Amino acid sequence: MDSSADKITVYRPLIVITAIALLGAVALSGHVPFMNGLMGLFLCFLAALQLFDLSGFAEAFARYDLLAARFSLYGRAYPIIELALGLLYLSGLWPLFTNLFTLAVMVVGTAGVAKALQSGVKIRCACAGTAFSLPVGKVTVFENLVMAVMAAANIIHL
Repeated sequence: MDSSADKITVYRPLIVITAIALLGAVALSGHVPFMNGLMGLFLCFLAALQLFDLSGFAEAFARYDLLAARFSLYGRAYPIIELALGLLYLSGLWPLFTNLFTLAVMVVGTAGVAKALQSGVKIRCACAGTAFSLPVGKVTVFENLVMAVMAAANIIHL
């Protein structure tokens, strides 16, 4: 069984990205709503990590994402989509479109992760690119669902 220290080590990249996004969102909160800053920074950081090895990301992502498994172009475009959504959150442009699109992307992503988890196959998560070895698991589901809930909350409060 993995100890808490092992889990923290495995998820360190995600913890660091989240912490920096939280701090950045606090810094931006005078200009951008906190949740938009958090979502924008988080998506931009993840996209940056994914873009370092786009081919490797697309290959790993296709192992558990429903759309990337069917359309390789989606797997290659995904980091650019995340980056664009992140920048839209930070800019405040087209909030309804941004939140609806984020909600759709996260729901589809969650469905793919759930299917992968049900299969019982151990898969490496590509969410933070290929430089880190994160497992697809409950944390991946949680990450996607939190982003989906935040997008839905933004839509409700528009």
